[in-house]
Amino acid sequence: MIKLIATDLDGTLFYPKRRFTLMTRRNKKFLRDFYKSGGEIILVTGRSKRVPDKVANRLDIKASVLGCNGAFFYEDNTYKYDHPINQQLFLKVYMKLRRNYGIIGWLLLDNTDKMKVSAPTTSSMVIMFARLLNKFNFSYAERYVMGETQFLDAVSQGKCYKLMPVFGLGKRGEEKAKAAQIALLDTFGDRLDITLAGVSLEITLKGINKGNALKDYLKLKNIKEDEVIVVGNADNDISMLSQFKYSFAMKSGEANAKRVSNYLVDEVSDIRDFIMDENGNMKEFSIPESK
Repeated sequence: MIKLIATDLDGTLFYPKRRFTLMTRRNKKFLRDFYKSGGEIILVTGRSKRVPDKVANRLDIKASVLGCNGAFFYEDNTYKYDHPINQQLFLKVYMKLRRNYGIIGWLLLDNTDKMKVSAPTTSSMVIMFARLLNKFNFSYAERYVMGETQFLDAVSQGKCYKLMPVFGLGKRGEEKAKAAQIALLDTFGDRLDITLAGVSLEITLKGINKGNALKDYLKLKNIKEDEVIVVGNADNDISMLSQFKYSFAMKSGEANAKRVSNYLVDEVSDIRDFIMDENGNMKEFSIPESK
């Protein structure tokens, strides 16, 4: 019997996008029904705690959070444990990237609900455009603090969970991000996890990824791996999707995520057919004939 659903947010629970309501009605109803039937939900995301808190409030349920790709575990309004990047290591990576790559912006996620953003070499027009994009994300929008001084002040606090350098726009930005990933892995691969995310990289401590974080959580909660469903859509979900028997990837997701998953779905709510009967009661995991 499935006891826990571990779901990614962007591109997964938030697919298709609903900028005002966060999730589709079908996804909301499914997770509410699962929770009411005794199931647990954990939100496994690259974000900080701000948007996951919104999800739990919209669902009107208790949901734990593994945030910044597993760099922290947040539950009952408390950080239960976390894995920040060492300050000296952080600054070494920052300086290497700054010297050798045309970074147009930096994002830093820490133990606050405000993302730290630095874009010292970027034109004011680009910054204004980025602010507008964030504003018009509505419910998905992040709070942020802009400025290199504020960015470095956050580093000095010692609670930096994830660093995201942004290399540009479009195909050129993606190519630069891939080249930087190779170079960073060669120098820091024994100390950091470095994942591609389009035109940026997601950098966390070595071994800090969604899959490992979820396994640690299951040990803490005494839940077996075959009692868990995981669902995601992107490269930073691969560590989770590849380690669990009941792994679901979004059909709209990235090719590598789909390749390592055992099942594909259009929406998170499609998982209902695998674990709940027509009356909304829990059942043993089964593959619907229509699939």
